[in-house]
Amino acid sequence: MHNLYYIGDNYYSMEHDSPLPITSLRFNLAERSLTLESDEQPFARVTFSSGTIYFQSIQESAAELAASETAVETDSTAEATPPREKDPAVILTGKLLGRARQGRPNSQGHETAWARLAAHEAGREDAHVYSTTFHRRSARIALGLPDNADVCVEGFPHPSNDPTGKRLDTLSVFRFVPNQSEGPVNG
Repeated sequence: MHNLYYIGDNYYSMEHDSPLPITSLRFNLAERSLTLESDEQPFARVTFSSGTIYFQSIQESAAELAASETAVETDSTAEATPPREKDPAVILTGKLLGRARQGRPNSQGHETAWARLAAHEAGREDAHVYSTTFHRRSARIALGLPDNADVCVEGFPHPSNDPTGKRLDTLSVFRFVPNQSEGPVNG
């Protein structure tokens, strides 16, 4: 790993101080990443994860790159899995318990909303009640919903660490998902 800086149309290595002209960009939609290449050799990767952009300079030998491409070509049935930084997002359907309320701004100053959500989960007979925070655009949508609205949301669940069991698990929602039973949604 080494630091890179950008001047004009070239990236320069802090170690070698030589230009690295970008000859290709490779988008990996499964990993949500962009790889910058110079003469077919990757030298930097930009990864987008949960609203954060990570920049990483990479040094891969041609043998490592060829081995990884061969592995992908030989096993075309396997899905590409992104590196696991945190628990994956889940899609849950359920019902708001009451009405969503205005929350405090998050650390970036964006508005939030919160409500309790009774969610349907596979393997459970009863509803899983979450203390739910809605972020950014989903906050505005949640605040406009009627009492006890049926919803389908995507977000990150966080189990409670409360040993007494009095605190609810939390769910950080970043988007509303159109409910498949309602048909296509415009917009």
